[in-house]
Amino acid sequence: ESTQDASLIPQIRQFLKQKLPEYMIPAAFVLLDAFPLTPNGKIDRHALPVPDTVPSGISTAYVTPQTETEQLLAKIWQEVLQVEKVGIYDNFFELGGHSLLTIKVHTKLQKIYAQYISIVKLFQHPNISEFSKYLIDLQRGKVTDYLTTGQAKARSERKTSMKQQRLQRQQNRRQKEIIFDE
Repeated sequence: ESTQDASLIPQIRQFLKQKLPEYMIPAAFVLLDAFPLTPNGKIDRHALPVPDTVPSGISTAYVTPQTETEQLLAKIWQEVLQVEKVGIYDNFFELGGHSLLTIKVHTKLQKIYAQYISIVKLFQHPNISEFSKYLIDLQRGKVTDYLTTGQAKARSERKTSMKQQRLQRQQNRRQKEIIFDE
């Protein structure tokens, strides 16, 4: 892999960040001159090179976790991602994280904090620095993961679909039948 080719990786990653959500950006890139093919002309997946365990193209300098929350998150991420060290600005998805691993992280956090934490927040705050600030604000009551009264009211006032209306009528009929049978 030449240095010129390696310099393309951050550009590719930046382009994909503009087009895709964070969690859909590949954790690692492998530069190939050509795809290895089977005799049938299909891509030979077994002949593809294995990507490096440390994703290339990640330009974030390592910053040691300082606070207790950052240290706890780093420990969980290291365990789940099976990496030696995680800095506070390292992106969970660029380190190899994906939706199934976010569920593992979420489960561990739910047990530790014993309060509701929205799994969506792991996607919205993909590094330890951002996510630890969110957790601290959540503990202090500055943010909430529940629907506000206005959001809940807006949801309840949505127009019901024809199918929902039909189900409602059927349920009402059944309740009337039960009352008459008693």
